[in-house]
Amino acid sequence: MAKLLYVGPNLQNKKGLSSKAYTIRRKGRVVHIGYGSVEALGGGGSKIRWLGSFPRTQRKKFSSAKEAQT
Repeated sequence: MAKLLYVGPNLQNKKGLSSKAYTIRRKGRVVHIGYGSVEALGGGGSKIRWLGSFPRTQRKKFSSAKEAQT
């Protein structure tokens, strides 16, 4: 499972920063994507806590596993 964390400037927020996380996993020809706002705990982004009850999710189904992999 791939995990991506973004912490950076966002001038639309009061504090001027934004923290977002994305998780991506593939099983066969189905790709599951989770994303949402997070709070980064500690340095280096080693631990995150989702803000809100759960991250938003998407499920994308491809015609073949090879197509889902690319």
